[in-house]
Amino acid sequence: MFMQNLGHIDLVDDDIGLTEAMHHLLTSVGHEVRVWTDPLVFLSHLPNQYPSVIITDMCMKGMSGLELHRQLIAMGCTVPIIYISAVSTPRQTIQAMKLGAHDFLIKPFDRKELLDAVALGMLTHIRLSEMKRQQADRQRSLLDLTPREREVLFLMCSGYGNAEIVDALHISLATTKQYKTQIKQKLQLNSLSELMRFTQGLALESDSVHRAKSQ
Repeated sequence: MFMQNLGHIDLVDDDIGLTEAMHHLLTSVGHEVRVWTDPLVFLSHLPNQYPSVIITDMCMKGMSGLELHRQLIAMGCTVPIIYISAVSTPRQTIQAMKLGAHDFLIKPFDRKELLDAVALGMLTHIRLSEMKRQQADRQRSLLDLTPREREVLFLMCSGYGNAEIVDALHISLATTKQYKTQIKQKLQLNSLSELMRFTQGLALESDSVHRAKSQ
């Protein structure tokens, strides 16, 4: 069994008997568990605990697990989702995975299967949250750059060489090199490859760069 990553679990299923058994098992190992028999009610009480996992049945009255998953995505919820089902079709399973399902357990599943899936789900949420935190930290660090330094940074990440940056921003070669040195120092980076990894997914472009590119 994987090491338990204890956290919060929302169990969405209209099978009372199964949810009672799962609630007992999950709380017995230390998880905090909320049970929802109505998916619509759950959607108005999304989890804000960390780390969290959502377990949902595929087939429920009023809303399928897939429909619930789509609603969660639309609401910006990134909590890992584990499906449980006894009658799902291969198509439904594929759709769940395309939506980003963390795992898919076929009923009847055993104690170890459930606990392992939940433990890995918690670990996934921890890693996702850490990635988001690091990205937010990197985005904030860009505030240490001057507007012109951010413009140079954007062009560097777009594959511009020194001569192209000189032409795009109408600055000298010496000034371009100085900006690049200052950027690396402020961001504590040593190479272009480190800079590319650092800026991946961050918002860099400015209005003046748009203007420079259109000239």
